[in-house]
Amino acid sequence: MPYSNTFTGKRFYYDGELNTGLKIYPLDDENNKTGTIVRIDADTILFVKKVINDKGNIKMGACRDKPSPQSLGEMISKRGKSPQWLSYMLPLLEEENFLTHYKEGRCFWVKKA
Repeated sequence: MPYSNTFTGKRFYYDGELNTGLKIYPLDDENNKTGTIVRIDADTILFVKKVINDKGNIKMGACRDKPSPQSLGEMISKRGKSPQWLSYMLPLLEEENFLTHYKEGRCFWVKKA
């Protein structure tokens, strides 16, 4: 099963593809599967890609409780999806050279590659 890392370096396994949807298997600190499966639908991934295309540069906002205003996290939260999904989705989009990320203060930002 393929794996990747969040922007903060936490490893996760995944199944599926960005254009069809993903199943994410988060790992604990000893790199064991936690038993949780995060399912990210293709429509949400497509929405995030469209926003990044339109904005060019945007704050990630992956905080589940209160995502940053005008961030990707706030936008998908308003669609009933978890902002934490971005922690898995965005690194995979970066691996496909769709975007790059950088950190400014405590916030991660993404921009169209």
